Amino acid sequence: MSGHRDIRIEVPVLARVEGEGALELDIEQGRISRLQLRIFEPPRFFEKFVEGHPPDEVIDMVARICGICPVAYQMTAVQAFERLFAVDPGPWVRAMRRVMYCGEWLQSHALHIHLLAAPDFLGFNNVLEMAEHYPDEVRRGLGLQTLGNDLIALFGARSVHPVGVRVGGFHHAPSTAEVDAIRGRLDAALPQAEALIGWCASLDLLDDRQAFVSVALRHPDEYAIYAGRLVSDQGLDIDSSEWDDRFREIHRPHSTALHAELDGGPYLVGPLARLNLNRERLPSATARALAATGIGFPSDNMFHSMLARAVELHMVLLTRIFHK
Repeated sequence: MSGHRDIRIEVPVLARVEGEGALELDIEQGRISRLQLRIFEPPRFFEKFVEGHPPDEVIDMVARICGICPVAYQMTAVQAFERLFAVDPGPWVRAMRRVMYCGEWLQSHALHIHLLAAPDFLGFNNVLEMAEHYPDEVRRGLGLQTLGNDLIALFGARSVHPVGVRVGGFHHAPSTAEVDAIRGRLDAALPQAEALIGWCASLDLLDDRQAFVSVALRHPDEYAIYAGRLVSDQGLDIDSSEWDDRFREIHRPHSTALHAELDGGPYLVGPLARLNLNRERLPSATARALAATGIGFPSDNMFHSMLARAVELHMVLLTRIFHK
């Protein structure tokens, strides 16, 4: 039988996304004629209700934007205030904030890979079904996520909506004993993280290549997490203060989520974009683990995003607190 069919697909609820979502897809004569990902989490107006609050209150408040990635919002806010007030927190504070950020990447990437993405790729409805067939992998994911949460709490007093960050530094510094204990756990987790890179690379994923613009931070001396210039693979290289000159955030009728454009076109951020732009700044051990997979970067296969998360997870475990 030859010929093309017209197909309409409606998925009314997508649960494993930020907020709530739905998908609408029309295929006419074998070609996609309409594709809309609807995100309809109601706006919460954080930009407005933080007005009038002292800086340190704002830093705590913006952590409530997300329970999985509160550190990202806090680091953005504290750096904005320090730039506004011409406050230089010094190298130790910057290094420790990067470590705290590493904790967020560790727990967030472990959660995304094991609880959100892998069940879909392996054909399970949820992680509980997956655990019946992949118990060791799920235990690994939960263990890495716990370690990331504890690393956040080391500086933030708690892992969800932490409260330890302030203009100029932290409200409290961890003790030497606490640092030594978590350093040992980071070292012990490295073999699991290396195995995770190999496991993600071994999954039977689609070879779906497409053109996109990668955008990320780039730092001259390290894999950018906390600071750097905004760069792309199409020549962008600007300070964050120049954001409004090149980027535009807009609303679409089908979604409450903001859509963003770079010079009038779409772009990609996140682990795959970061790895595409910063792979030469990976620690040598992480670079070797990635090379052993045989998968080359930069990659234009969106399904390599999960592997990129595993690579970044391994990388953050090599971050050291209080170098001996």
